[in-house]
Formats: sequence, C-alpha cells, structure tokens
Amino acid sequence: MRFLYTVVTGALAPLLLLRWLWRNKSKQGLWEGCKQKLGFLPFCLSNPSPIWVHAVSVGEVKAVSTLVKRILKEYPLRPILVTTTTVTGAEIAYLEFGARVSHLYFPIDLPSVLSRFVSRVNPKALILVETELWPNLLKLCRDKKIPTVILNGRMSPNSYRNYRKAKAITAPAFESLSMVLAQTEEYAQWYEKLGVKLRSISVVGNLKCDLVIEEQITSQATELRERLGLASKKVMCFGSFRDGEEPFIIESMLQLRKAFPELVFILAPRHPDRIPVISKLIRSSGFSVSYQTTVKPAENFDILLVDTLGHLLSFYAVSDVAFVGGSILSYGGQNVLEPIALGVPVITGTSTFNFSDICEKLLANNGLVKVSNPSELIKSAEILLANYELALEQTIRATQVMENQQGATKLTLAALKPYLV
Repeated sequence: MRFLYTVVTGALAPLLLLRWLWRNKSKQGLWEGCKQKLGFLPFCLSNPSPIWVHAVSVGEVKAVSTLVKRILKEYPLRPILVTTTTVTGAEIAYLEFGARVSHLYFPIDLPSVLSRFVSRVNPKALILVETELWPNLLKLCRDKKIPTVILNGRMSPNSYRNYRKAKAITAPAFESLSMVLAQTEEYAQWYEKLGVKLRSISVVGNLKCDLVIEEQITSQATELRERLGLASKKVMCFGSFRDGEEPFIIESMLQLRKAFPELVFILAPRHPDRIPVISKLIRSSGFSVSYQTTVKPAENFDILLVDTLGHLLSFYAVSDVAFVGGSILSYGGQNVLEPIALGVPVITGTSTFNFSDICEKLLANNGLVKVSNPSELIKSAEILLANYELALEQTIRATQVMENQQGATKLTLAALKPYLV
C-alpha cells in the first residue's frame, strides 16, 4: 500500500506543482519557490540543525506565531526553519518573524525530493502544525531518526473518517510520530485510534487561545480611526470570507444600511488576490468602494476593501461588530478568537468545524452568535450595533471563555524542550 501511495503521489506531483504555479502566477519569487518544492534549496542548514516547523498557510502560521516567538526568545541559539505550502502563508510568516527564522516552501511528498530536501536542511526535529500527515516524509524522518511532532493537533470528522478508510496507508505514518500535542481529549482519542502510541499523546489545549495582541496593533487601530474618520461612525467588519460567500455578505450589507445609513463596512477577504472580482460584485450592488492601500484621509466611502495581508487585526480593532467568514459555505470557518481578543463581538456562520471545540464553548456561554442566513445575520448585527451594553456583555463572556482556555503555549514549550536545548 505504501508503494501504491508513492506511485499515486508521483503521478499527481506534476499536476499539483502546475496548479501551485498557476494559482500564484502573479507572485514574485515563483521560480525559486518551485525549485524549493522540488528539494533544490538556495542555502544549506546542515550545521545549525534547525527546528523545522511546517505551517501550511495563514491560519497555521498565526497559530504557531506566539510559540515560535517564545522559542526565539528563550532559545536564541536554536535556529528555526518555517516552511509553508502557500504563498500567502509565506507572506504572513515574513510579517510575523522577519529574518529571525529561515523560510522555504514545503517539498513535494516524493522520496527523492524529500531526501534531497532533508539532507540539506538536516533538522533536529520536524514539527507539523495541526493536521499535516505526509507518509513518505514521516517514513524518511523515522529512518533518519528525526523526531516528528504534531503541534496543536486537531482534525475534522471528515478527515478522521478518511484516515480510517485509508488506514493501510496512514497507520504507519501515525505510528511513526514521536509526539502528538492535541487540542482536545476527543482529538487525542482519534489520534490513538489512527495508530499513534498512547504514551506519545498529550492534551495541551489550543495555541490560538494564547493570542497576544501586540502594542503595534493597538497603535495601528488608533491611526486608522483618525485617518479614515471612523471615530464617530459605526463600523462592521467582514473578515476572512472566501470564494462564493460574497452574495450572502452583500445582501446583508444592503439591509443593514437601511437600518444604519451611516454604517461603514470593512471587507477583508481571506485571499486578497480576489479583490478585483469582489470589487466588481460590490459596485454592481450600488456601493462605493475604496481600497486600504489607496484610500485618502477622511475619504467618504461605503466599503473599505482590505487589499493586503497582515492587517486584519487592526481592522477588527476599529470595528463595532465582526463577522468571521469561511463559515457561510462549507469551508469550516476561520479564527473567531482574533476579534474576541480585541474586545469585538463576533458573529459567524454555521460551518465552523475547524474551530468546533472553542465555538461550542463560546456558544454555550453566549459569547458567540451563529447565523445560517442573511436575515439572521441582519437581526443579530442590528442588536449588537444598537445596544452597546449587550455587545459589551457578549465580548466579556467571550473573553472569559478564551482566558479559561489559555496555557497551551506554556505546556507545548515544556513538551518540546528536549528538542530545543
């Protein structure tokens, strides 16, 4: 079965690489990224023996951000290599860590490519963030006696079912893991059933609950309010929405504008490269649109489109209400904890399986509102926008839930200590 997996992966690899190139054709450094994915690296890390942290995209990079910064502070002599699969993930990694860590694109899961990549990097340990499982890579690490760790471990029910169905292929990979640091007891049980040794599993909580709001975010929010003339206006932010969710959002904005004629909307899509399509849809609905990168001080606009990465927290911070997207269609939701950490009441859609545990706790404590259609969103947003006391009560309850779930970073750091010294 492992041979079959390798054959299938080998057949699909060119197609996956072409897809990656096509999706990122407008990005800089594309050819260099392609070489890295094939294991041809621009530098050699064989002597420093870095901790290799793989974070697929934006969400995983942000999840591990606080932990990586703690490692950099407490173990300054231990180099760190961060790999990402997506270009947007790479951009966020640079914004979060700058030159303090090395960055490469994650290699294709083919034995020859991986062997070339790993021999150049020579990692002290491999840390996979949240849900990553690459059978060929894990086998290679086991053969080379490189410890492998799943960090902030979780998986969706669908992923769990698929892994069970393909157990002949996936079981050896799960069995080879040195350590799994799971978010919840349920996830821990799933990892054990999939083949991870019980003694290798610990429940440490969700790293995303340890989000630290840096002073830079607060100062940026203050500057935005002044520059955009938002101090006396109501603001609603639609953050991290994804392809196909725009009609839901536009219908909601049209109705909310009737109730609050001065309401300003901030739209921050998950993928800023879709801005031209989104802008066209919005303008066809009668709204005036400005862009974050070109808006002039005190310019009048109905909607501000955030057309860069790395600034979402600042725009959440200037908002009175936040709707967290990726939850209208079956994408599984995005991080509701970001606006909560900023004291902003949150509404989300019903697809939140990527954050099921924390969303369930927030809902049980009335710290989050879930809606299934524009009418429900409009009603909930109207209540929060019109009643400051109710909005404040929701944010206080949500903050308490988040604070009660904190501590994962400390426990994770302690578990990783053998690989960091």
